[in-house]
Amino acid sequence: MQHLAFIPGLGFDQRIFEQLELPGCSLHFLDWIEPMPRESLRNYAQRMAQRLPAEVDQWVLAGHSFGGILAQEMTAFLPVQKVFLISSIQDAEENPWFFKILSTSGLHRMITRRFILTSFPFWGSSHGYDTPAAKALFVDMVQGQSNSYLQWAMYQLSRWRGLETAVPIYRIHGTKDQAFPLRYLRNIDNLLPDGDHFLVWKEAALVSRWMIEILQK
Repeated sequence: MQHLAFIPGLGFDQRIFEQLELPGCSLHFLDWIEPMPRESLRNYAQRMAQRLPAEVDQWVLAGHSFGGILAQEMTAFLPVQKVFLISSIQDAEENPWFFKILSTSGLHRMITRRFILTSFPFWGSSHGYDTPAAKALFVDMVQGQSNSYLQWAMYQLSRWRGLETAVPIYRIHGTKDQAFPLRYLRNIDNLLPDGDHFLVWKEAALVSRWMIEILQK
């Protein structure tokens, strides 16, 4: 049996993966934990890796968005067979400018629950949260995050430089993703036409089939 560990995106929780169907796999879900003051992403990744069962010989990691970045960092601390990147990036060159400027400008300090939820009506629909169910789920997930985590995560995202790893990486991305626009990316294994940043939840059947095909190879 293959063991899959799922890491949600920034501000999300494990419910973003709730519609995936992966029969025959043992699924483990890692929600975000509170970062320590000035904690590095590498140290945080080690603490997250320690939350997984130590007796598992081989892991498959699947990360959505910022969770994909963390999944790559976690390969330094776990025996990992492969990594699935869902609506995520693989190095600093793929990180769009509007994230990169957050830490240098100090704007990451503005990222709070209140800011996200107050501004959400202005950008939510264009980013894929275009149904009452999707909007309600997003709002509820963000409400469960602390301001210290949100600001720490935005800072880490803006400064991430990528990671050299020998672990095979498989990527799925939507053509209409506004968080990580396609024009910045390269080497996408599966490109979903009209897919947005919430495709792991909205297009769960397609994502599930893609993952199963790769797992069975």
